[in-house]
Amino acid sequence: MPPVKQISNHRPHQTSQRPVALPSTGILSRAINVSDLPESFINVIVYGPNRSGKTVWSCGAPKPLLLVDCEPEKDGGGARSVKGVSGVTFLKLDDMDSIMKLAEELTQHNPFRTIVLDSVTSLERIVLGEIMKMPAVKDMMSPKMIGLGAAAMDIYSERAIRMRKVLRPYLDMPCHTVFTAKQKDHNPNKSDQRSKLVREQHEESFFGPDVGGGTAEWLKDACDIVQLGMVKEIKVHQVKVGDDVIDREEETGRKVRRLRITNHPNFAVGVRSSRLDIPDYIDEPTFDKFMSVIRG
Repeated sequence: MPPVKQISNHRPHQTSQRPVALPSTGILSRAINVSDLPESFINVIVYGPNRSGKTVWSCGAPKPLLLVDCEPEKDGGGARSVKGVSGVTFLKLDDMDSIMKLAEELTQHNPFRTIVLDSVTSLERIVLGEIMKMPAVKDMMSPKMIGLGAAAMDIYSERAIRMRKVLRPYLDMPCHTVFTAKQKDHNPNKSDQRSKLVREQHEESFFGPDVGGGTAEWLKDACDIVQLGMVKEIKVHQVKVGDDVIDREEETGRKVRRLRITNHPNFAVGVRSSRLDIPDYIDEPTFDKFMSVIRG
């Protein structure tokens, strides 16, 4: 007796290229073809060590560009590194009220294609200083803050609320928005008693933007997040071993800039993209390279 074949009523899904006929009234009448969506803008936070090139990378975004500097240096800080870049307008602000008023003005009239806020680390310290009615706090966990005990938690919560209030309008503007931040190891090696300036990465290190936890979580949901740093350059050479030819990696002695954009156990990174084949990182990155990678 021949074997019995199982009969299925399932039919393969047939993809149709014909446009769907939509009703002229009702909720569904508001639907549009996805290809007709308006231009999408990128909201991204880029973090990394000092002098890793965050400001230069950010100012490679589409022009005209407004660079809002919140750094404590009076002479422009990282903005000095982009003095030769055309299409960049520089504005230094060092108080929360001015930054919020700027957002109101830009909401009414925004001539810029990109706004860069440099940096949210410094801005958060300005906000914390205003809450505590003292100059900008340099160390988030200073002895003064620790001494406040439970009251410090209320201050940190208020800081996160104010940061969202300050930054939200910039993310809602019809232009690209880039936030820079310093880098912090949120899970340092507690047995390493050296200054955090010279501590090395260890297996359990987890680097992210140097901002408070509440602000970091909110930014992670609201923005793409990428990390810019320096790594040893490695070249691959083919060498013959017996009858086989194998690839061998060798350090060149140089360092290259690397923009980590996804999938790393030691760095908080992640971007939104319709592509499924985006790389984990971009070496010698530019903003144009970043745009082309995530948009295709």
